[in-house]
Amino acid sequence: MPEFLAGLLFILMFVVVIHDFPRLGWVPISANPVSNLRHAFLPSLALSIPYTALYTQVLRNDLVVTLQEDFILAARATGESPARILIQGALRPSLFSLVTISGVGLGYLIGGTAVVETLFGLSGTGNLLVRATGGSDVPVVQAVVLVLALIYVVANALIDVLYACLDPRVRRVTV
Repeated sequence: MPEFLAGLLFILMFVVVIHDFPRLGWVPISANPVSNLRHAFLPSLALSIPYTALYTQVLRNDLVVTLQEDFILAARATGESPARILIQGALRPSLFSLVTISGVGLGYLIGGTAVVETLFGLSGTGNLLVRATGGSDVPVVQAVVLVLALIYVVANALIDVLYACLDPRVRRVTV
């Protein structure tokens, strides 16, 4: 489900029908933290819902494969608790695909913020980009795209570093 559809459905359900969340705007956290969370909940949910199912499915499939490995069977045979086996033994080697997909998903998340910010009337980087594009403000569009690209590149570099933390066998290859 794309972000705009999730956002529209959340607006219909939680704003129009239930009258529980605000539709537009933003409250600074310094003014009222509870109101800030109420304003941020639906946009955050609209951005996260499309990827939650994918991340859950990828992690589950990797865990199923990892739990069949010999070192997990050996840990079970030694009498380790299932929670310890799952958290310390199986989770770490199963995170590679999830970390990779989350790096790619960051690009989609950045793109989705423009839609969600416009939909919920929030002032942010995505809304700034949309307004600058509509107003043909080329320097602002270039600056926002440069900053977003830099964030994406830095995040993916951190993901490469995280690979080495997840598995020490993954080392930098020198030629």
